[in-house]
Amino acid sequence: MENASGGVTYVTCARIDDDGPGGVASSRISVIDRSASAGARKVASTFFSHGRDSHGIWTDPSNTKLYVAHEADELPGTPNAGQTVCTVFDVADLFKPRFIAQIPLGDLELPSGRLRNKKSINLVYAWPGAPSATA
Repeated sequence: MENASGGVTYVTCARIDDDGPGGVASSRISVIDRSASAGARKVASTFFSHGRDSHGIWTDPSNTKLYVAHEADELPGTPNAGQTVCTVFDVADLFKPRFIAQIPLGDLELPSGRLRNKKSINLVYAWPGAPSATA
């Protein structure tokens, strides 16, 4: 990923660390500086994904927002307890991502009944006519 502040590669680390923000378990994201030559690149820093089992990762077209999908995230003891979330970061400064929001994925009302979203790997959920959450 590149923008005005440089070039990096973000890597999701699906493991869960107990020392996340607010004492809630969270996965980490590694930041790899791409300015070094291919054989010399190293992890420059890490940051918490604000969710557990982070797997999917993508950016907006301007490369200033980073979206992280979590595989199986219940987040007990948080405002979005019991829901899988997608987290959003401001990455205008690629080396210092700033947490913006958790977007709870909630439930889908289908003709066959209510379906609770339990996983969010690399998926963007869009339901015609349904309200959406963005950051």
